[in-house]
Amino acid sequence: MGSLDRSLIAGLSVFEGIAPTDLDRIVGQARSQRIAKDQPVFEQEQEAHSFFLLLDGHVRVVKSTPDGHEVTVRYISPGELMGIAHALGRTTYPANAITAVDCVVLA
Repeated sequence: MGSLDRSLIAGLSVFEGIAPTDLDRIVGQARSQRIAKDQPVFEQEQEAHSFFLLLDGHVRVVKSTPDGHEVTVRYISPGELMGIAHALGRTTYPANAITAVDCVVLA
């Protein structure tokens, strides 16, 4: 996707009140990814190293139970954060995030 512009995130509520120079720094350190439909953004029990901002598309958050069933626990829409496990002190992701359609995420 080339270089990113702060306008990608400036209007999102999670970044409300952040100075333009700080937004530039955030975007400068981020990378965008296109992820095809039905592919994982991250997987349950995978090492949590990043969080993600959904820019386009929809993502299902699915928890695998000990007996092998999958339970959809949340749907992510554009502008929402996901995979914040590391920020909450976890070392792994507690669920799978699977794209429902082709998506663009910022990591």
